[in-house]
Amino acid sequence: MLVKRIFNNNVLLAENSEQELVIVGRGVGFKQKIGNTVDSSKIEKTYYPQDENWTRMFNEMADTISSDYVEIASHIISTAEKSLGLSFDGYLLIGLADHIQFAVERLQKKLAH
Repeated sequence: MLVKRIFNNNVLLAENSEQELVIVGRGVGFKQKIGNTVDSSKIEKTYYPQDENWTRMFNEMADTISSDYVEIASHIISTAEKSLGLSFDGYLLIGLADHIQFAVERLQKKLAH
């Protein structure tokens, strides 16, 4: 897997056999550069695009949502999957990260819930 885009130290966009995927893991992006090989020992969760719509939505999200919220959403999803013994749809990452950012912005602006 090769690094395609670095969001932060813990979130990357990579390419594997001509397929893009989002990788989340502690330090997976630390000191990485585009084109480097991803250290597979640091991968905690991967999100594969389910269709062209998912890829488009993720790319739009990546330009407007802090990668910190993507990381938080991924952690919540992983914890829920382990606790419940379920596997969630990849679209949850996009929706949950967007929802978290919106909630934080409202809190920062002290808007009513």
